[in-house]
Amino acid sequence: MVTGNVMFKAIVVSKGESDQLYSHPNPSMHMQSLVLGAIALMSGSFIQALPPRPLATGDWVGQIRVGDSARFIRLRFEGDTTGRADLPLEGRWGIHLTSFRQSGHALSFAIPVSGDTLVITTVVASDSMSGSVESPRGAGMFRAIHRMPYDSSLIRSLAGTYRISADRELAMGPLD
Repeated sequence: MVTGNVMFKAIVVSKGESDQLYSHPNPSMHMQSLVLGAIALMSGSFIQALPPRPLATGDWVGQIRVGDSARFIRLRFEGDTTGRADLPLEGRWGIHLTSFRQSGHALSFAIPVSGDTLVITTVVASDSMSGSVESPRGAGMFRAIHRMPYDSSLIRSLAGTYRISADRELAMGPLD
């Protein structure tokens, strides 16, 4: 004897006993499926797609390497068509980026510096950029990572000097 509800006769394997089969599902099962379907449909109508974040928006830090020389760079993008660069080790701040081009995940832009223009062509991922740099002085590599926002009050509480071994200390100050 089969216990419970059987929805499809083709699934049942009989052992020769007399089985009582149902040709349709139990009404309570049908109501439960109907209610779950209605909830899913109503939930989907309240979900709104967020507009896509521009590809490179935010702060990025990285390195430009041409030949044996390397430059630290900080980039701030307000979108995929505007931004500024800082070259802090050279004392240059707020350099306007120019010649923006975007195609899919590829982005290129130029950094005009005195006597030179660096043209960066890069592939942008969610948290990194990697690509090439070209200038009249040569070609090289470019890499950067996306700087994540943080709560400076939490970090400030960690500022101090830490002894990490008998002969090594680590000094950490506020990052803002």
